[in-house]
Amino acid sequence: MQFLSNPHGCEGWAGEMARRIRAFDWSTTDLGAIEDWSTSLACTVQMMLASPVPMVMLWGQAGYMIYNDSYSVFAGGRHPKLLGMPVELGWPEVADFNRHVVDTCLAGGTLSFNNKDLILSRNGKPETVWLDLYYSPVAGDDQRPAGVLAIVVETTELVKSEQMRQELTHNLEQRVAAEVQARSAAEEQLRQSQKLEAIGGLTGGVAHDFNNLLQVIAGNLHLLARHEPENAQIQRRVAAAIAAVERGSKLSSQLLAFARRQPLSPAVYNPQRIYAGLGELLQRALGETIHIDVQLPQDSWCINVDRNQLENALLNLAINARDAMKGEGVIRITGENIILNPDDCAGKSIKPGEYVRLAVIDTGVGMSETTLKRAFEPFFTTKREGHGTGLGLSMVFGFVRQSGGHVEMWSEEGKGSVVQMYFPHCLEPECVEGDVDQVSPSGGRKPSWWSRTMKACA
Repeated sequence: MQFLSNPHGCEGWAGEMARRIRAFDWSTTDLGAIEDWSTSLACTVQMMLASPVPMVMLWGQAGYMIYNDSYSVFAGGRHPKLLGMPVELGWPEVADFNRHVVDTCLAGGTLSFNNKDLILSRNGKPETVWLDLYYSPVAGDDQRPAGVLAIVVETTELVKSEQMRQELTHNLEQRVAAEVQARSAAEEQLRQSQKLEAIGGLTGGVAHDFNNLLQVIAGNLHLLARHEPENAQIQRRVAAAIAAVERGSKLSSQLLAFARRQPLSPAVYNPQRIYAGLGELLQRALGETIHIDVQLPQDSWCINVDRNQLENALLNLAINARDAMKGEGVIRITGENIILNPDDCAGKSIKPGEYVRLAVIDTGVGMSETTLKRAFEPFFTTKREGHGTGLGLSMVFGFVRQSGGHVEMWSEEGKGSVVQMYFPHCLEPECVEGDVDQVSPSGGRKPSWWSRTMKACA
């Protein structure tokens, strides 16, 4: 074989692998000395050496390896030891795969694989590679299959790029879906807020006019009582009428609270003092079968609120929680300093910034999605007739909004409810005054707002 044994006779087929093949002692293999190679083997090797595509010849039943320059690059650290080595010994990690290839092609068959993944140790450590593989038999001089010609095209980078594109696509789809969901939720929340704003405006106007009428009625009733001081029947009827006017006045006050028109007396207040001024009243109102778990930060920021109205709101929420848990369980009152960014405020009536978030959490019956959407509407209640005015949450909503804050509610049937009130962080120093509204351990006088609250929440 002149082109293999004499480098000057085959200048067109020069290259590193041509030189290595000529220098290799093939007499130690079943192929025999290179000058004794069959015409078929020599011609196939000549064609293979000229190809820019990675190619390898597996000759004979053992699959002795002869390959071109491009394949030597693919082989990595395994080159040049692969030359002249049986394929099962050259690539032991895929020995079974190569045995199947050799047996199939020597029997006259062909094989092809697209993006075949194999784990190869080309540079001293296992790595997953993807390959396009094409195997076909090579006939000997007797026209019977004597070897296998393999074309090996590595597609690892292409496969990884496609995989990356598909992660990216999946993540993009997830992000788009999450964005759509978030926007839908924000739009729904905005609609709910606008609905409550409209109801509040109407309610406030009606409550104000109603309150003026009640004052006229009350004034005339008191005049009538003074004109007939000796008439017991008139006094009894006037007293009943005045009691009805007072109930109407309380209703008007609750509606004004929802409409954010109630008079407030805000002061800088540290939420750490909540339980000190409210704990005993809460426990008396909720009963011995309810445990109150208060968790407030030691470094709580101050807020500028009407303290009586804040405690009133917490009592309302705690009593609702008690009823939802049928009078037994744990009610948690928590507080934390938080910073809201623009994304947190999307679709809400609140601006980004620093807030103190106070929450009342129960493990009661919870609410359906439909009920939750109407929870803050005035006169809406799920309690049976005579056991709730439907104004408790409305008053909380109005008070928090009138204080420059925001209120949110989460609830799920069978899992309880969470009401969160956000109050802006106040940088002014706390107004420290005597806790005149605090009930003494011996059971001193209850403040007037306490009795009003208990009636409103009953």
